[in-house]
Amino acid sequence: MEELHYLNYCGAIYRKSQLFIKAALSDRNMNFSDAMVLIHVCANPGTIQDDIAINLSMDKSVIARSIKTLVTSGLVTRQEDPSNQRVKKVYATEAAEDFTLFWNKIIAQWNKTILSDLTPEERTAAVETSYKIKMAAISADIQNEIKEIE
Repeated sequence: MEELHYLNYCGAIYRKSQLFIKAALSDRNMNFSDAMVLIHVCANPGTIQDDIAINLSMDKSVIARSIKTLVTSGLVTRQEDPSNQRVKKVYATEAAEDFTLFWNKIIAQWNKTILSDLTPEERTAAVETSYKIKMAAISADIQNEIKEIE
């Protein structure tokens, strides 16, 4: 396997995963972006919109729409930060607990499917390596990287 094709592999995994999750959420009246934001908020109570965007590598406008939808659905609340009233912290409500349990089932099933041919050691290595790559991608200075091409 060539390293040059790595991004292609990641893209295929992402697109197929997104289709699976979208299908699993079809009866929940929730889209992929909303689910990703909700799970991030559940795991990071009191997070702010900018941090969600950075950690999920999603556009801030998509995050804002998802938060608005999730507030309307009663799954999250927004509260002003007492030390900076311009900052709104986001918290999951008790209603989000049911979704979290469902989400864990979705992810467990998908992981079972896509990781089925790996040994336990390979599974651990794949997850740990993917996390390192994710962190490198998040911290990459895109404009600087573009300059390196020339």
